[in-house]
Amino acid sequence: MNNVTRRSLDYLSKNFHMVGLQETCFTGLRTFKRAKHIWSEASRFNTSFWSQDHMTNYTGHAGVGLLLTPTCPVQDLQDVTLRHVSSSELLQRYLVLQGTLNTVVTYIHVVYAPVQSGERPTFFNQLPRNFEEGAQHIVMGDFNTVLSSQCDQALHNNRERLQGRAQLQDWMQELNAVDAWRLQHPTLEEYTSPNSSSRVDYVMMSSQLFHAALRDIRHDFRQSANAGDHCGIKFHLGSAIFRPTARAPWRCPEWVIQLPEAQMYLHESLEEFADSIHDPTNAEYNPGCLLDEHMRHDSIFLRELFQSKKNIRQNEIEELHLSINRLRHLQHTEPSADQERTLQEKQETLKIKLKEKEYYASQKKFISDLRSSERCSQFFFRPPQVLHNTPIPVNSKEELDSMCTAFNEY
Repeated sequence: MNNVTRRSLDYLSKNFHMVGLQETCFTGLRTFKRAKHIWSEASRFNTSFWSQDHMTNYTGHAGVGLLLTPTCPVQDLQDVTLRHVSSSELLQRYLVLQGTLNTVVTYIHVVYAPVQSGERPTFFNQLPRNFEEGAQHIVMGDFNTVLSSQCDQALHNNRERLQGRAQLQDWMQELNAVDAWRLQHPTLEEYTSPNSSSRVDYVMMSSQLFHAALRDIRHDFRQSANAGDHCGIKFHLGSAIFRPTARAPWRCPEWVIQLPEAQMYLHESLEEFADSIHDPTNAEYNPGCLLDEHMRHDSIFLRELFQSKKNIRQNEIEELHLSINRLRHLQHTEPSADQERTLQEKQETLKIKLKEKEYYASQKKFISDLRSSERCSQFFFRPPQVLHNTPIPVNSKEELDSMCTAFNEY
């Protein structure tokens, strides 16, 4: 966080309601205040909480933080770390805030466990457990510990990451917290550590909150949400009752219409519609109804074509991400020249696919800006307006003047 950029914090502010940070590693008061200032400038009502708030020394090691936007669903948050923690070793690695979520008391924990395996059992034993019965918990952190030697690390016989697991599980049991990612992906093997050898970063939450509100949780292998050496975790909480406002009507992108299959279908559809038009034979004949049905069928086809192309492109990108991730794991455990060459080829292919995706996104944004931002032509090229909007039956301006004069006389 010492060299954090305005661009990265702007991205976090626009795309997330709540961001947990580990290894902030502030080296001085100036860099700490700079990070807080940039975050507050990203949005007027942004707030932040830091473990550094409870300390006066800046060692350049450890440190955690929590960034919040005004739209964070957990309301009335306040830092209660000092109420539950007194150990100086714990204060630089742990942060807890209290708030309410749907009128239920909710605690947000941010944790950064020690890298040294011998220190982790004591650290996890010192984490606070005395919270209200029925309170909900959301835990975000780098625990430097795996919960499963078979599923959460590439080298299954590595005992280093297992140190502190029993103590961590005891703390989770006290909070009634579950590993949200593993419950949604019970057999998937993905690793978040810097060398892609183990899954040590977790989002945990109360079991009732997991079942009632968690919509999605995934690893951010593209590093779009962070610039650190660990893989970030994105999760989405949503209410089953709340329904957001409906979207605007779908607009077909220009590139979809230019596809050969779209051109062929539209020509055939237009010819079929033209053949269905004929001179009216009775009073019930309605060509407007035929036109509406013709446009509806075209819209359905174009939308399905757009979605299929988008899904194909997205699936290719996701497969490339997974392949690159697997190759990195293999290269870490069993390095070879062939794997390195294949990895480079996959990475080049991924760059091409991402550029293609960016191009289509830029085309969509250009059309959106053209329709939503451009306003001058609507004013200057509007159709001529009636000079006088009046219900008085007149046929000329002179007649209107005489009529108005008569009305104005008493």
